[in-house]
Amino acid sequence: MIGVSRGGINTCQALAKTNRIKLAILMYSPYNLFTNVERRPEMENVILPRFVDNYWANRESELTNRSPALWTKNISQTTPIVIFHGTDDKKSFYEEALEFKKNLESTNHSVLLETFEQGNHGLTSHWTEQLNRTKHYLTLIKNEKPIVLYKK
Repeated sequence: MIGVSRGGINTCQALAKTNRIKLAILMYSPYNLFTNVERRPEMENVILPRFVDNYWANRESELTNRSPALWTKNISQTTPIVIFHGTDDKKSFYEEALEFKKNLESTNHSVLLETFEQGNHGLTSHWTEQLNRTKHYLTLIKNEKPIVLYKK
């Protein structure tokens, strides 16, 4: 299962409900919306109230429910997770990816972080490399091999 940007949150929500997913690749996703709204006020002032019913009345629970870094213990431990994230992402911050990885590791999850130096949101600055790494992980899982970090 591949989750891109907000789809990464949805993938994590699925991983909290099933252990039937063989591999999760999360690409430039937000992992802690409390951090995200602090650094991107427009998320809280414009975007979230527009798309989340009763956002202001349920702010704490809504942000928590959309912050997988805060509930890694609920995520399937049988599913390896690979995180793709750019260090220059201005929408989903690299620090969120680091926090998420650290929290997964603290509960013994299998997790790899693929860092794209100066990578932007969407990793358009690293499109070919992102595609090669995605193919690498999909080939490993298809061939039932251990998930190991991509090497050129």
